[in-house]
Amino acid sequence: MKFLGKNIQFLRKKEGKNQREFGRLLKKGQTTIANWENGVNDPGIRELCFLRDHFGIATDLLLYTDLGAVAEVKPYDLTNLPVSIAREDVQMAYLLEEVRILRQDIDEIRSKQEGSQ
Repeated sequence: MKFLGKNIQFLRKKEGKNQREFGRLLKKGQTTIANWENGVNDPGIRELCFLRDHFGIATDLLLYTDLGAVAEVKPYDLTNLPVSIAREDVQMAYLLEEVRILRQDIDEIRSKQEGSQ
């Protein structure tokens, strides 16, 4: 969870919220949010899932990528799946293609990070 605290802070500030305001969304106090951001404690699995869904950022990106150093992170959106996806084999093919695209995006982000170091 190398970048989790830094990413929580980055994304929270990008939304224009202070720690207290953001904590209310999670039913957590300002101190808890500060501890997460400073690496004192880490959020539990429920909170991590909330963060993933709230920000629309894949969990692996939240944990292992410095989002502040990336020019653009595309949020995932599973709500706009095409209506034509009805049969299971078509759904699986669609999901596998989405996974392939996400892996490409992650590889691109990682290579940019390695190039900037």
